[in-house]
Amino acid sequence: MANLDFRYIGSFQTGTVFEAEEPLEESWNRLARIGTSDYSAALRPSNLKIHWEAHRKYAVVRIRQALEFRVAASSGSLLTQPLPFYYAFLNLTRALLAIIPEVMPKPGHGLRHKLGGDLWACTAELVPGTFTDLLTTLGVDWSSGQTISLSDCLSRIPEVAAIYSAPSRGKPNVSPVRVRGHHSGKLSLEFDERLVDVQEFRAEWALRHPSLRPYFELNDKGAILNLLDTSRAETYEAACELCSELLTNSLMFSQSATWYAEREDNTSLLVPGIAKYLAAMFILGSLVRYEPDLLADAALPASETGWFLDRFIRAADRFFPQLALSFAYKNPVYVRRPV
Repeated sequence: MANLDFRYIGSFQTGTVFEAEEPLEESWNRLARIGTSDYSAALRPSNLKIHWEAHRKYAVVRIRQALEFRVAASSGSLLTQPLPFYYAFLNLTRALLAIIPEVMPKPGHGLRHKLGGDLWACTAELVPGTFTDLLTTLGVDWSSGQTISLSDCLSRIPEVAAIYSAPSRGKPNVSPVRVRGHHSGKLSLEFDERLVDVQEFRAEWALRHPSLRPYFELNDKGAILNLLDTSRAETYEAACELCSELLTNSLMFSQSATWYAEREDNTSLLVPGIAKYLAAMFILGSLVRYEPDLLADAALPASETGWFLDRFIRAADRFFPQLALSFAYKNPVYVRRPV
């Protein structure tokens, strides 16, 4: 009888799943609970040498500010919305830095606005402050003077990758990947051939995704990579760990979830999802403050750019708090409707 090599059933996602009728509000509500005096009073620091009460009170106030800034953003348009959303995200980040890694954030933003030739080329320069405190906590190497553009951020956010492509913006720098794993340890990454040029992928995959190169080889056809060392995926748990190590998870929990592979190069600063959202909203918020004319055309009803940025802002409102919960819980958090 031939040996049967059954496929794993599941999405290879791990973490905490919360179910709620309104996932968007649930994420913000759970963060609001952390910001209550009673809940935060029960928390205990890991570092007994810090002034914990100062950290706790700092976090409570900034979570309250984050929630109020979010309410203020809800009534605005593209000409104003990004600014209160940025301050909501900034204050939430500062609060969580104070009570999770127990780092009191520096007072500066950690980013300095730089005007670009067009909307997408506007950049943020890294300087000491909250954003770079976040990068340090997340284990990202950075140096003062490095820049990240609006297109760098938006083209690498999985939640808007499917709608990113446009003549003015180019193509996304993150690709959806279907993971196929088997009990034998065989595992493959299947890139969506509707979104990638197969010939180009086959010629350039190792340059586009150098972090995958030590672990995978090109399949004999298609945009598919096969795992070299099957011992890395001999169990479902091992396959989950491999995916988490090398790919970006979908923030929507599913039995057949898509993962994402980010295109790597020597010019772009690669940062985790929570930092991408924060930097993108900083740039848009800075335009609201200093260069609103760059947003004026996008705010018109018939603007495709405005349509895309509106979708990004909706995604940010939905997924930034979920990423913040993941940061707080120190593992992936998913919020979904009851099944």
